[in-house]
Amino acid sequence: MKKALAAGVPAYCDGEELETFLGRVRFMREREKDFPDISPQTVQETLLELCKGCRSLNDLKKAGLVAALAARLSHQEISRLDRMAPTHMILAKGRRTFIHYETGKPPWIQSRIQDFFGMKQGPPWPKARFPGASSLCAQPEAGANHQRPGRFLEEPLPPGPQRTVAALSKT
Repeated sequence: MKKALAAGVPAYCDGEELETFLGRVRFMREREKDFPDISPQTVQETLLELCKGCRSLNDLKKAGLVAALAARLSHQEISRLDRMAPTHMILAKGRRTFIHYETGKPPWIQSRIQDFFGMKQGPPWPKARFPGASSLCAQPEAGANHQRPGRFLEEPLPPGPQRTVAALSKT
């Protein structure tokens, strides 16, 4: 356990996967007080349980911390989490995009600006009854392999004649 903690999260699990799972649980706790909490103490207790029987950090990584944390939730709670705080969303043009959950911010997505063209309103946020935000990204420059941040839109989009995402992105 000490070796794992000293080595840091990437040594025993996918840090992004862990942060996403904890962010989704935190988001649910903010909206539904009866949803179970997965605190830092719970993470350490689960890590300690996983360490039993593991002989190396690689064994610990294969044991699956996020899966073990998810196993602490009931089937109904996992279903609620997946329905109300999903990991991905399908945009109108069919592109699958990751949903980011950060403390103190609404959930947000990021995709290429053309994925939003023609939409009368922002993306269809899940049945979670929450406002979301969208980050529109410009096309990468020739030879670049990343998208440049464009405009960050809070939902819902403002009313009015120019309320399509394409029109808003030009302002």
